[in-house]
Amino acid sequence: MLSIQWIRNNPNEFHHAMSIRGISENVQNEIIKLDNEQRHIIKEVEEIRAERNVISKKIGELSKKNANESNGSNDNKDTLISRSSELGSTLEQAETSLNNLSDQLNELLLT
Repeated sequence: MLSIQWIRNNPNEFHHAMSIRGISENVQNEIIKLDNEQRHIIKEVEEIRAERNVISKKIGELSKKNANESNGSNDNKDTLISRSSELGSTLEQAETSLNNLSDQLNELLLT
């Protein structure tokens, strides 16, 4: 199995080695394309997780506040909970896409 890091660092050598092995240029390009997509989705997943963590912290802080405060805090808390739920769904979809891409990429790297 080829190291994706090696492929990124040595694209010319990668293409040459694959050509010698008889691997079509389409497959070579697909490997690079899937790697780029995978890295993009990993970045998205990390950003979603970071935002969700910030929101979770804010929800915790609002929950600790005194119950005598205005309803504005509860409205804000409900908004944050709703956003956190949306992020959870988005995260689940992104992780599914990431897993599918990883499987496809690993299959091609084993060629």
